[in-house]
Amino acid sequence: MKLEAPFVIAIDRTEWQLGKAWVNVLLLSVGYKGVSLPLFWTVLEEKGCSDNAERRGIVQQFIDEFGAGSIEFVTADREFASKEWLTYLVERKISFRLRIKANTLITDKRGQRIHASKMLKTMKKGERARVAEKTPVVEQVGICGGLPRLVRR
Repeated sequence: MKLEAPFVIAIDRTEWQLGKAWVNVLLLSVGYKGVSLPLFWTVLEEKGCSDNAERRGIVQQFIDEFGAGSIEFVTADREFASKEWLTYLVERKISFRLRIKANTLITDKRGQRIHASKMLKTMKKGERARVAEKTPVVEQVGICGGLPRLVRR
Protein backbone atom coordinates (compact mmCIF):
# COMPACT_ATOMS: atom_id res chain seq x y z
CA MET A 1 0.00 0.00 0.00
CA LYS A 2 1.25 3.44 -0.82
CA LEU A 3 0.11 5.41 2.23
CA GLU A 4 1.42 8.92 2.60
CA ALA A 5 2.20 10.76 5.84
CA PRO A 6 1.04 12.35 8.01
CA PHE A 7 -0.62 9.39 9.72
CA VAL A 8 -3.31 9.23 12.37
CA ILE A 9 -2.05 6.69 14.88
CA ALA A 10 -4.56 4.75 16.98
CA ILE A 11 -3.35 2.98 20.10
CA ASP A 12 -5.57 0.53 21.90
CA ARG A 13 -5.38 -2.41 24.25
CA THR A 14 -7.62 -5.41 24.19
CA GLU A 15 -7.84 -8.61 26.17
CA TRP A 16 -9.81 -11.75 25.75
CA GLN A 17 -9.81 -15.30 27.01
CA LEU A 18 -8.49 -18.01 24.71
CA GLY A 19 -9.51 -21.22 26.42
CA LYS A 20 -8.23 -20.77 29.97
CA ALA A 21 -5.47 -18.35 29.00
CA TRP A 22 -5.93 -14.59 28.97
CA VAL A 23 -4.45 -12.73 26.00
CA ASN A 24 -3.75 -9.01 26.47
CA VAL A 25 -2.50 -7.06 23.44
CA LEU A 26 -1.34 -3.45 23.01
CA LEU A 27 -1.84 -2.45 19.37
CA LEU A 28 -0.73 0.51 17.24
CA SER A 29 -2.66 1.06 14.01
CA VAL A 30 -2.72 3.64 11.23
CA GLY A 31 -6.07 5.08 10.19
CA TYR A 32 -6.67 5.00 6.43
CA LYS A 33 -9.98 5.74 4.67
CA GLY A 34 -12.03 4.81 7.73
CA VAL A 35 -10.12 1.57 8.36
CA SER A 36 -7.55 0.89 11.05
CA LEU A 37 -4.50 -0.98 9.76
CA PRO A 38 -2.53 -2.70 12.56
CA LEU A 39 1.22 -2.19 12.24
CA PHE A 40 2.77 -2.97 15.64
CA TRP A 41 1.57 -4.93 18.64
CA THR A 42 2.91 -6.44 21.78
CA VAL A 43 1.42 -9.15 23.96
CA LEU A 44 1.35 -7.94 27.56
CA GLU A 45 2.29 -10.35 30.31
CA GLU A 46 -0.45 -9.23 32.73
CA LYS A 47 -4.18 -8.56 32.57
CA GLY A 48 -5.41 -4.97 32.62
CA CYS A 49 -4.11 -1.67 31.33
CA SER A 50 -0.78 -1.14 29.63
CA ASP A 51 1.82 0.95 31.41
CA ASN A 52 3.63 4.05 30.15
CA ALA A 53 6.81 2.14 29.25
CA GLU A 54 4.84 -0.28 27.06
CA ARG A 55 3.09 2.65 25.33
CA ARG A 56 6.38 4.47 24.73
CA GLY A 57 7.87 1.27 23.34
CA ILE A 58 5.20 0.70 20.73
CA VAL A 59 5.25 4.36 19.63
CA GLN A 60 9.05 4.22 19.42
CA GLN A 61 8.76 1.23 17.06
CA PHE A 62 6.62 3.39 14.77
CA ILE A 63 9.00 6.35 15.06
CA ASP A 64 12.02 4.14 14.29
CA GLU A 65 10.30 2.91 11.13
CA PHE A 66 8.53 6.06 9.87
CA GLY A 67 9.86 9.03 11.90
CA ALA A 68 8.06 11.23 14.43
CA GLY A 69 7.29 13.80 11.73
CA SER A 70 5.04 11.29 9.97
CA ILE A 71 2.51 11.39 12.84
CA GLU A 72 -0.41 13.80 12.41
CA PHE A 73 -1.73 12.86 15.84
CA VAL A 74 -2.16 9.93 18.21
CA THR A 75 -5.64 8.94 19.26
CA ALA A 76 -6.57 6.59 22.08
CA ASP A 77 -9.17 5.87 24.73
CA ARG A 78 -9.25 7.52 28.16
CA GLU A 79 -7.12 4.80 29.79
CA PHE A 80 -4.20 6.40 27.90
CA ALA A 81 -4.57 9.83 29.53
CA SER A 82 -1.90 9.52 32.24
CA LYS A 83 0.22 12.57 32.97
CA GLU A 84 3.44 10.65 32.21
CA TRP A 85 2.13 9.46 28.83
CA LEU A 86 0.91 12.93 27.83
CA THR A 87 4.22 14.46 28.92
CA TYR A 88 6.04 11.94 26.71
CA LEU A 89 3.97 12.98 23.69
CA VAL A 90 4.31 16.72 24.40
CA GLU A 91 8.10 16.48 24.82
CA ARG A 92 8.34 14.81 21.40
CA LYS A 93 5.96 17.36 19.85
CA ILE A 94 3.48 14.62 18.95
CA SER A 95 -0.11 15.89 18.78
CA PHE A 96 -2.80 13.81 20.42
CA ARG A 97 -6.57 13.49 20.69
CA LEU A 98 -7.76 11.43 23.61
CA ARG A 99 -11.17 10.74 25.07
CA ILE A 100 -11.71 12.23 28.48
CA LYS A 101 -13.97 11.07 31.27
CA ALA A 102 -17.48 12.54 31.40
CA ASN A 103 -16.82 13.96 34.89
CA THR A 104 -13.71 15.90 33.76
CA LEU A 105 -14.12 19.52 34.84
CA ILE A 106 -13.68 22.07 32.07
CA THR A 107 -14.37 25.79 31.84
CA ASP A 108 -17.22 26.77 29.52
CA LYS A 109 -17.37 29.97 27.43
CA ARG A 110 -18.91 31.83 30.41
CA GLY A 111 -16.00 30.88 32.67
CA GLN A 112 -18.03 28.33 34.66
CA ARG A 113 -16.44 25.00 35.67
CA ILE A 114 -18.69 22.18 34.43
CA HIS A 115 -18.43 18.46 33.74
CA ALA A 116 -17.64 17.60 30.11
CA SER A 117 -20.84 15.52 29.97
CA LYS A 118 -22.98 18.60 30.73
CA MET A 119 -21.48 20.47 27.79
CA LEU A 120 -22.10 17.50 25.51
CA LYS A 121 -25.80 17.33 26.43
CA THR A 122 -26.42 20.70 24.77
CA MET A 123 -24.36 20.05 21.64
CA LYS A 124 -25.83 18.82 18.39
CA LYS A 125 -24.29 16.02 16.32
CA GLY A 126 -21.31 17.37 14.38
CA GLU A 127 -21.15 20.59 16.42
CA ARG A 128 -17.76 21.64 17.73
CA ALA A 129 -16.70 23.69 20.70
CA ARG A 130 -13.23 24.58 21.85
CA VAL A 131 -12.46 25.55 25.41
CA ALA A 132 -9.09 27.13 26.20
CA GLU A 133 -7.95 25.23 29.28
CA LYS A 134 -4.25 25.29 30.09
CA THR A 135 -2.31 22.94 32.34
CA PRO A 136 1.41 22.13 32.36
CA VAL A 137 0.85 19.04 30.17
CA VAL A 138 -2.37 19.61 28.29
CA GLU A 139 -2.53 22.89 26.44
CA GLN A 140 -6.17 22.63 25.44
CA VAL A 141 -9.22 20.59 26.22
CA GLY A 142 -11.37 20.34 23.14
CA ILE A 143 -14.85 19.01 22.71
CA CYS A 144 -15.10 18.12 19.05
CA GLY A 145 -17.88 16.48 17.13
CA GLY A 146 -19.76 15.56 20.29
CA LEU A 147 -16.91 13.36 21.55
CA PRO A 148 -14.65 14.69 24.30
CA ARG A 149 -10.94 14.45 23.68
CA LEU A 150 -7.78 16.14 24.86
CA VAL A 151 -6.10 18.10 22.11
CA ARG A 152 -2.50 19.26 22.07
CA ARG A 153 -1.47 21.41 19.12
